[in-house]
Amino acid sequence: MRANEFRVPDEQDLVEFFGSEPIDRAVEDGYWCYEVTGAQGTTVRFSLNLYERSVQTELRFSGAVVTKTSHEMATHLSVDRGQLRCEFLCDDCRTTLIIDATQDYMAVWSTLRTK
Repeated sequence: MRANEFRVPDEQDLVEFFGSEPIDRAVEDGYWCYEVTGAQGTTVRFSLNLYERSVQTELRFSGAVVTKTSHEMATHLSVDRGQLRCEFLCDDCRTTLIIDATQDYMAVWSTLRTK
């Protein structure tokens, strides 16, 4: 994999995970945005940009924004067994985002230093 490559699944895999088409997209710009509301009323907005190698999440509860997170240097995005997983690789750390559809679309960001 090249250092500037961001591998993502087919759009259909993301549509299946989120249960709907993107709410916004600009294919020519490498941008897609999805939104899903879980059974407990928590809404997750997930967007990615292929060319900037960035991923953003926004979590809302009852319409109020609780948190926004954005991270660059994404290398790999995958969907498997009800989980969306994104890996980010920096010079001295590794970050992971997991959105778990089986846990009401809970989003967990974690970073570990590697040096």
